Amino acid sequence: MSRRAARSSRSRSRSAPGRAARCCFASARSTERSARTTTRWWSSHSSRAARPGAISPRRFAGPARRSSAGPRRRAKAAAGERTTCASTRAAPRSAGASPPSPTPVCRSTPSRLRRGRRARCRWSGACATATWSTCSGRVESRAGRDGWGSPSARCSTGPAGGSTSSGTSLRRTGGRARRCACCPHAPTPAGGADDAGAAWRSRVSAMDLHGLILAGGRGSRAVTHLPKVMLPVGGATLVERNVTLLRDAFSVREVVVVVGHLAERVREHLGDGSRLGVRIRYATCDRPERGLGLGLLAAEPLLRRRPFATILGDEVYVGSNHEELARWRERDADAVVAVRESPDPEQVSANYAVELDGDRVTGLVEKPARPTTRTMGCGTYLLGPSIFDALRATPPSRRSGRLELTDALDRLARDTRNVYAFPLAGEYVNVNTREDHARARHLVRARQLEQARVSVVIPTFQEVETIGAVVADFADRAEQVLVVDNASSDGTAEAARRAGAEVEEVRLGGYGDTIRHGLDRASGDVLVVVEADGSFRARDLPKLLEYAKDADLVVGTRTARPLNGVGTNMHGVVRAANIGAAKLMELLWMSAPVRLTDVGCTYRALWRDAYATLRPWLTGTGPEAAPEMIAAALISGLSVLEVPVGYHPRRGGESKHSADYAHLARTAMRMMRRVVALRATTWSGAPPTEPRGGA
Repeated sequence: MSRRAARSSRSRSRSAPGRAARCCFASARSTERSARTTTRWWSSHSSRAARPGAISPRRFAGPARRSSAGPRRRAKAAAGERTTCASTRAAPRSAGASPPSPTPVCRSTPSRLRRGRRARCRWSGACATATWSTCSGRVESRAGRDGWGSPSARCSTGPAGGSTSSGTSLRRTGGRARRCACCPHAPTPAGGADDAGAAWRSRVSAMDLHGLILAGGRGSRAVTHLPKVMLPVGGATLVERNVTLLRDAFSVREVVVVVGHLAERVREHLGDGSRLGVRIRYATCDRPERGLGLGLLAAEPLLRRRPFATILGDEVYVGSNHEELARWRERDADAVVAVRESPDPEQVSANYAVELDGDRVTGLVEKPARPTTRTMGCGTYLLGPSIFDALRATPPSRRSGRLELTDALDRLARDTRNVYAFPLAGEYVNVNTREDHARARHLVRARQLEQARVSVVIPTFQEVETIGAVVADFADRAEQVLVVDNASSDGTAEAARRAGAEVEEVRLGGYGDTIRHGLDRASGDVLVVVEADGSFRARDLPKLLEYAKDADLVVGTRTARPLNGVGTNMHGVVRAANIGAAKLMELLWMSAPVRLTDVGCTYRALWRDAYATLRPWLTGTGPEAAPEMIAAALISGLSVLEVPVGYHPRRGGESKHSADYAHLARTAMRMMRRVVALRATTWSGAPPTEPRGGA
């Protein structure tokens, strides 16, 4: 008998049932360790395989490297034989069989789990040299991933303790330990397969997903003086809202922003992202008008062949379920698009239509003239690296001449049948026009107003006769009534306290300083300013709050004659002067979508975030503070609305600013001088005047 035949005979005798056969992956010194890891791998592998859409390990397997094992082991590997671990003393079982208890069979296949194999990650799109732990089914990768720890760092996809069951140290690339986020084998916690899947999805989402925001468009139909993505909605710009959405819904910590039109404005606005809790990097698309596809290709080098969540920078989502979309990565899809059912064909035509077979996408059409489906696509996508190959293979649109992302997704869906649709909940607005901007603002503010606290600020000086009644009138309609008494000597502060108001006694320069002090100290989400002389009523407050859903600053107007009480001074010269000054402001801000009729009305409501934006511009110490606030809002791009309110005679004393024509003339001159100065400041490009007090 030849030596080779003798070795083969001895090998068969060792592998007989009931005999201790050594696992071909484990060395003689690691037999017990291999048996321990077998149990963990079995539970992990079986739980993953049982879930619909689970990723098979065979899909990750590439061409095998030549193992350091001997010829006999390589021959067994080629034949696909299985051997039992020495500690199990059990015969191999067929695929799909349940493991015996308490010592399961080692189901590791030599041709699949040998050390040094290459594992191809579908999401990374790169062939990564992977070290598979002995019989554990877990991969530690040198692919381009964020790394952790020291040279002996462990793969955190392993069992408890943050290391693989075999204790294999992570390989290092560039001095950093790496791991493969797409390992199909997840640890099975005590809760079973469902908990294992949830833990794996959560870890993969937080660890590996990048964010991409396309913010290079011009958006001339909505705005002309700044990038469209910097339009304010609900206290934040469009691009800020979407960065925050990526951070919170997808656990993204690194966001790539593609800029184009007025790129420096966007860079200056977002900075490095630390203010928003993420790291922001920028890619520049020189010709954003040529389509979204060019923007994606510009960002490709920064995404490093990783999966990424994409949101168009000019869209608004309210009450959406983006968190559920983040879990769809387990489907191993080439792309996932967010869709909504729309009964309005015009809305579908303004976006893109999606044809479905169940939840699989069979076709997409950009801005169809006559949509054949009610399924409308939104600007949220979960994409893999294969989208870049599809973009390069897609010609420009015959209709628009642009390289459309929708056309590339349509090509990918037809070629691979691996593009899925995700039903998006909540409200959605694609901001293309001023009307879209107004609708988005209304949706966001209406939701905020449901939980908002209202603070009423009342500036006073020698108003003891009226302050008690004014506080009592507003106390039932606001969470806070704050009276700011500017050095009154007639007992105004004590009267306000007896009526139930919070009182701050100050010594400031004038009326404007007193209002700012109160707004700075108020605690509400919506801030209301009202006079202490009883000329305005609390019954108009719900009207101001309702219009606050559509504007950042809501200002009352006293020019509606049916609402004015008998005996007011809002007639004749006073009325004409206020209307004339208001029209002058309209002329100075011709491009702003605002209509003004009364610049002197101090009854107004504004959101706290809007006040924070206006605060650096507010310096007026006297009655000029009223039009100054409106001018600052127009400069800052905030929305301003006028609402007719009732105007009643004073209950006591006389007006400090319009008691006679001399007072009225001085007041008008101060107002107009401040308004013109603010407009001249914006024309010169100078920064706003720093406030003299803390914001």
